[in-house]
Amino acid sequence: SFQDIRVHDGFLQNWQQVWSSVVEALTKWKNDSSSETKIYITGHSLGGAMAVLSAIELQQQHSELWSTVQGIYTYGQPMVVDRADRDIAQERIGSKLYRHVYWNDLVPHLPPLSVGAYAHVGYELKSWGIPRRNSTDANKSTYEWRQDNQAPPVVSVQAAAPVAVT
Repeated sequence: SFQDIRVHDGFLQNWQQVWSSVVEALTKWKNDSSSETKIYITGHSLGGAMAVLSAIELQQQHSELWSTVQGIYTYGQPMVVDRADRDIAQERIGSKLYRHVYWNDLVPHLPPLSVGAYAHVGYELKSWGIPRRNSTDANKSTYEWRQDNQAPPVVSVQAAAPVAVT
């Protein structure tokens, strides 16, 4: 657990194996960089879960680094946060977290309820794929943003040194 946010133990154990190296590298990079340091955190599948854990840790324990985080972008990320603590996590990191999900990907629905009740935080960008030419839905957007029925803020992605947790 991270102070008052409970998370999936398996993802937490994987994350703990690499975190000290990651935070050491981030701290060194920030100290060696200009005041314009910007951090983007990204991950795919298990790396997405680890990106969420990294964001929670940065927000709670490393405010000097958290203030430079521009966004957290995950792809096919499983649920990480205990459902009971979803609102706390959403309040702390949700405004910077963008989850990219392909409509029929199984991973974002994991872990199953049989191992506990977990939830997602942040904005979800669901891809429905490329519409077929002869489809009656040909004009329908192939992407849909979702977060409690609110539109996401406009995001400007600028070139920056990438930080990936994979």
